[in-house]
Amino acid sequence: MIIEPKTRGFICTTAHPDGCAEAVREQIDYVKSQPKTEGTKKALILGASTGYGLASRIAAAYSCGAATLGVLSNVASFSVPFLYCVFAIPTITVNIGSCITQSWVAWGLAYTKVESKDYLKLSIPCAYIAGILLYVLTMVTMSGMGPEWFI
Repeated sequence: MIIEPKTRGFICTTAHPDGCAEAVREQIDYVKSQPKTEGTKKALILGASTGYGLASRIAAAYSCGAATLGVLSNVASFSVPFLYCVFAIPTITVNIGSCITQSWVAWGLAYTKVESKDYLKLSIPCAYIAGILLYVLTMVTMSGMGPEWFI
């Protein structure tokens, strides 16, 4: 992959994805090499994709052992319909398809005497396949709207 450098003033606006991944790996390795610290065990990091947010997430996760949730800001400025599809499809398909707390699933397990572990072994892969098919169907149906549905 060839990435042409683009700058705006003194800020570089392009970066090679492999180089970015390696830089993050180096940061993680450095934090792992340091003594563990006492700190939070759960963290919500706003703006976790770069700068202080990324550093905070790496430090919390690898130094304190915290469970982190990163909120990314302005990642390519995707449109609301596109983001709805990205976040709703897997949530809905996996929840409806494999959540054993859903009343109809719980009833079905009790009625058929199937162990929940056996049910999950089959339903989770099927839910992911259904999610992929829904992504494809969304792409086919939404692409007729042109690029404005995506960006």
